[in-house]
Amino acid sequence: TIVEEGSIAFDLVHSFVVMDLTEGQIAKLYSLIHDTTESVINDVPKPFKIPTIEELEARMYSRTLKDWKIPYPSKEILIQVHQADVGALLGEVRTIAPKGLARLKKYRKRIYKAERLIRYYQKKYPPSDTIKSNGMAVKEFMRRYKLLTKGINEIDIHHRIAS
Repeated sequence: TIVEEGSIAFDLVHSFVVMDLTEGQIAKLYSLIHDTTESVINDVPKPFKIPTIEELEARMYSRTLKDWKIPYPSKEILIQVHQADVGALLGEVRTIAPKGLARLKKYRKRIYKAERLIRYYQKKYPPSDTIKSNGMAVKEFMRRYKLLTKGINEIDIHHRIAS
């Protein structure tokens, strides 16, 4: 995510957008949880992310998956989540980022669906609802997580990832 003000609060909304931009239950699960490490170490934008931070995030993500009994995603799932993450970023550039950012060549592409989703979730979940443990966005995250993992055990996820 690229939000400077209240970036921790926006991470849940960002994850909802990434999830909505992916297809399939397994990809949606990984999209929903793709930025979980940012709730601990905050979001460090790519240009400023030093290798030490990238390594820490990777270790934390792997540990989170292990603790939640979710296998590491396949390359195909990682690609799909990354593409949706970039789509969400492009939507953020047009809706919540400083105005000049959209003029940069790397951010010129528009993802209208992402823009609509960001506006929708921003209205639905004010920042206070995304940071309080009883906030509506936090409850929605847990609802989605439970729904996506319901009836899926580790063996089933491994099978779906492998196929």
